[in-house]
Amino acid sequence: MALMPNTPTSILLSVLAFGLFPLHPVKAADSISAQDLAALSQADRVAVMKTFVERRIQKVQNIDIKSETRTYFRKYANGKPGGQIGEGGWFEYDTQRFDGSYRVKSRFFPKPGDKVPNSTSISHYDQKTGIVRIMAQTSGEKETQGRIGLDHLTSMHSNRVAFHLLAGSYVINPACDKCEFLLESLASCSNSWSVEVNQKSQQAIITHPHYIAFCPGTGTGTRRVYFDIAKGMLPVRIVIDWRGEFKNSGSGGSTVLWREERIFMDQPRNFDGFWMTTRIEERIRTERQPDECSIFSTRVKQVVFGQVKEGDLHFTFPPDTTVADALKNVWYRTGPDGEPTGPINPIGIPKDLPITLDEEGRLMEKPGWMLRYGVWFLGIGVGLMGALVVVRRHLRAA
Repeated sequence: MALMPNTPTSILLSVLAFGLFPLHPVKAADSISAQDLAALSQADRVAVMKTFVERRIQKVQNIDIKSETRTYFRKYANGKPGGQIGEGGWFEYDTQRFDGSYRVKSRFFPKPGDKVPNSTSISHYDQKTGIVRIMAQTSGEKETQGRIGLDHLTSMHSNRVAFHLLAGSYVINPACDKCEFLLESLASCSNSWSVEVNQKSQQAIITHPHYIAFCPGTGTGTRRVYFDIAKGMLPVRIVIDWRGEFKNSGSGGSTVLWREERIFMDQPRNFDGFWMTTRIEERIRTERQPDECSIFSTRVKQVVFGQVKEGDLHFTFPPDTTVADALKNVWYRTGPDGEPTGPINPIGIPKDLPITLDEEGRLMEKPGWMLRYGVWFLGIGVGLMGALVVVRRHLRAA
């Protein structure tokens, strides 16, 4: 039988053919050379690169990954970070993902040398229902607090493997923008890609317009994502530059804002033909403090593919946990089976005014708007969330 000639069209078809079976284990043959990629038209390069991105998204749908993220602040001079001027707290994450659902155990350590976490939480998100269940405990306190609702735990924003490795917009609320998530945002904007090939460095580079998540519709920016062709299109570097000009109300002048991010992903490991980064360093600078550089440093400690089952994600609230149910606007304590025991109370109503639910678990009397806001004042994971706010404010500097 005659072999297919090595033409640009045959190269494209052979690569795309692998994309038809994304559930199969990725093998070393699922690749393309820099020379062959460079021989393709711009449209065909985009098609090939999109296939690799989508394959990576599919591969991380079932994953168990342990990581830690630390925060640093360094001087910036001569085009690179200099000496360290500060260090923030750090997080540990045990992330299990099954399709679109997750279970994440997170621990926060306020000081760099801490060995015991200040607070620990477990979060479970069910993609089918959209419901998030969280339990958290602060070090030194006996009481466990819980929450049932639609909002993800705020500290998920520091789970950086979700942003860069796991196609993980599942860790933020649906109303938030997904442009910070590497794989999902890339796949959604392939019509705006420009694909370059550097045969000498064996890299493919995707360039596309980019904006800042917390400044939607303003300013202009670009993102360049570098892929290692020899390692199955492993993302290895991201360069983001954004500039915006805002009119000052009343003064008639304007303020120029800018932000740059330099993200390095290295220490790759080969998992049965699928390459994955195990270290990420994110360097962020803004016009607020141009001589300083804020850094997220993430280390992946362990990765297991394909072993997570749906049942592994669920958890039961421990006995005597105070649970705030934002869907029913009630709070209660749990019994030995993790279910409510004793009175079920409306949020914001004193403990001695219990209420009852109907057969479908709904409140017999719908609470007023003041009660709805009461759920946010239950102190779940206060140390975890408060520390995150400080870190994010410094890192974003915007």
